[in-house]
Amino acid sequence: MNGRVCGQQDGHPRVAVLAVVLVLAGASMSWGEGGLSRVRRWLRRPSPGVQLRNQLPPDVDPADLEPPEVTGVPPIADVMRELAAAQRSEANAAHASEQGDAEGKMQPAQPGLDRRPTVDNNRVLPRAVGSDSGANSPRAEARADATGTGTSKSAATAQRSNEQVVTVEISPLGFHGVQPGKSRVAEVLQSWGPPAGSETKGKWRVDVYAMEPFQEVRLAYEQEVVRSIAIVLDGMLGREQIEKHLGLESVEAAPLIDERGQLVAYVYPERGLMLRMSPQGLVAPGGDASLDDADEGQSHSDGEGTNPPGAGRPALAGSQPSGESTPLLEESADEASGSERAVERLPHALGSEQRVTAVVLEEIDPVAFVQRAEVRVPLRADAALVDLETALALDGKCHAAWGAKSELFTLLGRPAEALQAAEEALAGDKMRPEYQLARARALLKLGRHDDALAAVEELLAPQGRLVERAPHLAATAALLAGQCFSLAPRPDFARAAQMHMHAMKLAQRAMDSENLRVRKQAATCLVEGHLAMAYDVAWGRWKDKQASVQRWLSRAVEVADEAAAAGLLDAMWELKLNQSALAALAGLREAAEPASWVAQVQAAAAHLLEATQDPATEEMVRWELGTALYDAVQIEQLRGELDLALMHGKDAAAAMTAAAAGREPNAADAFLLGRLYYRLGAIHALAERNHIRATEWYDQAIPWLNRPAAEIPAHLLLPWGEMLVSMAVSYWEAGAQTEAIELTLHGAGLMEGAVQQRQAAQDVLSVPYSNLARMYEHAGDAAQAARFRRLANKPATAGTPR
Repeated sequence: MNGRVCGQQDGHPRVAVLAVVLVLAGASMSWGEGGLSRVRRWLRRPSPGVQLRNQLPPDVDPADLEPPEVTGVPPIADVMRELAAAQRSEANAAHASEQGDAEGKMQPAQPGLDRRPTVDNNRVLPRAVGSDSGANSPRAEARADATGTGTSKSAATAQRSNEQVVTVEISPLGFHGVQPGKSRVAEVLQSWGPPAGSETKGKWRVDVYAMEPFQEVRLAYEQEVVRSIAIVLDGMLGREQIEKHLGLESVEAAPLIDERGQLVAYVYPERGLMLRMSPQGLVAPGGDASLDDADEGQSHSDGEGTNPPGAGRPALAGSQPSGESTPLLEESADEASGSERAVERLPHALGSEQRVTAVVLEEIDPVAFVQRAEVRVPLRADAALVDLETALALDGKCHAAWGAKSELFTLLGRPAEALQAAEEALAGDKMRPEYQLARARALLKLGRHDDALAAVEELLAPQGRLVERAPHLAATAALLAGQCFSLAPRPDFARAAQMHMHAMKLAQRAMDSENLRVRKQAATCLVEGHLAMAYDVAWGRWKDKQASVQRWLSRAVEVADEAAAAGLLDAMWELKLNQSALAALAGLREAAEPASWVAQVQAAAAHLLEATQDPATEEMVRWELGTALYDAVQIEQLRGELDLALMHGKDAAAAMTAAAAGREPNAADAFLLGRLYYRLGAIHALAERNHIRATEWYDQAIPWLNRPAAEIPAHLLLPWGEMLVSMAVSYWEAGAQTEAIELTLHGAGLMEGAVQQRQAAQDVLSVPYSNLARMYEHAGDAAQAARFRRLANKPATAGTPR
């Protein structure tokens, strides 16, 4: 098809980024003007709860604050510099562990509240079970083998590909011996004779033939080659009739929705076929079936006259616009093929189905595969990836495919690949803000907060005028800036809240757009902004946090319900909303009972899993469910409901372990899963003093946590090391003394690295050194015991060898 874009150079860590889903969301959602009007009226009401002034003091009651006047973009460059300076400063004394008692009794660390970590580099970490360091016990290796946590991503992907993914079979259609992209003017004139009429539109020549029983047939030429064939009908033919007649039952069509929300066509990418539909699928008898009129108001390309007149594909709502490309597939169907004869003998009978105004045959176009991929996400992520790979096989420079691939990889937990895809998209169109946003999202997922902030700053720079030109994209950029602050190793929730308020103001402005894609993204930003504010308040320093967080969450639910009723949210919104609510509540020391949120997130996940058989989508849903239940574990621990914490933890571990194979191995995921198993073991160790039960959970944590310091981001070194030191106490009490010493040495080494990199104060080392002194003394190694006792009494300086 002639989309003409390709080949020309012309996750608190888990506040949901729903815009990633919506950019790729299906285009067939419906909405009503009445519902949309209600949403618009509602959105104009003032938001409740936390409001911000331009200068936000740390201990102000959020309920008393007024919203600032939006006079421009906050100075992100200054904020970025301050954040970088803060990261270089000495760690807060809150990170210091309590010192041991005079007798040197071994001390486990009490698990505190967790914000979800992100990695700060592109490193892809191995997930192999059984490290050379020897820190794994035989029980841990056996447990890992049984659960399959050692399976590599590439192997899992290959296995899934062999079982699930079907290769796209490309077989373009022709008509009366003419094949788009193959046949030339002279051949058509020799076979069809002179046309009944001809006209020139820019670089296009359009010949019109009278050919019974069709209303007319149009051939569009470019450089003497047929680029498209439009068989104009009288509107008496239904889509299902044509599909059955042409043998298209096994080919999935992508419904194309224009920017006004109207269904205008179905496209069959592997056949080079498009069915143009009349408004609402109907056409009045004797009505004008001209394709030129049907194209009015639809976006086809980046430049004028790049598509064949009357045959251009309408832009999918939410899709990348099309540009110009060269013919991509020279193979044509045989002139005597059954499919070609079927096109010539299209039935001509009235039915009760949607009406087709024209059958359009075009060259095989990678953009058609991109458009179908966008329809398939989020419930058919693997199938969408097949379409995007097919598009890139046709044209490796198709920047629309690279951009969509970046968004999809971010959604699936593969941020390094998402970043690479975004860079490829920007190589094709470096000024496109959607690609710049995709790159910023990938950088944020990789934990590269400074780089993500720099990318957002460039987008929101006044000279770019993004706020005036595309407020929905500016709102998305502001949300990302807020997340850079809230997810940083040393978060600044005041500035995060300021950016999130700014994003919501921009989104409200965008809700007045007549463009469906713009309204969808704006609605997503409004939902996401309310959830982000709940998170900022819960985890930041505020007064009256309990009531304020509840107000923001209640408002988020109202916004989401209104937007979903208007068809402005995708299938994942309920899962994301309830997950984000639990992430916020985990930041409250006195959180309310989370049972209703847990039940809703489980129901939403179950509904999605029932609605899809796509392996990648199932993994995505299970991972999101698992991280939500992880927060439920934290909440129930703080409430003292340990049985509920254990129950949610077991469910979280099952979901996340099952989903891990399809994700990019990285330190953040490894830390998260290790931390989950550690928390479950700590419940037994600290509350029940049952160290045998604790080590059963720790056995499952070790394969995820057994990493050398060089593979761990600096800001995770301290909590990572503290976990290992704490787990070692239970191994010691359970009689596994060798394992206990090895774990403590490993943990102490990571904590020393944190001190060296100015991520922690030196006194944090007193606990592991005291424990090692006690262990070596019991083992009869007086020299090592004395050494570590000296280090415990006089904390080591940076770089002290062990």
